[in-house]
Amino acid sequence: MITGIIEFVAVTRDELLELVWGYDYLGDSRSVDMTIMRLRKKLEDDTENPKYVKTVYGFGYQLGGGSN
Repeated sequence: MITGIIEFVAVTRDELLELVWGYDYLGDSRSVDMTIMRLRKKLEDDTENPKYVKTVYGFGYQLGGGSN
């Protein structure tokens, strides 16, 4: 698992959009949600209780299972 450097860092949907798809991306932030959902299906044993990619409610997402 690639958590050593970025563990516990929470990022917003907008930050992910810019980092992954680029500043000029014309889609919406729901693209991030759908990608996170697909990522969880591949990584998590229980997608309802994720350990690796957590939602930080009202903010965005967090890798590594740090405290919310």
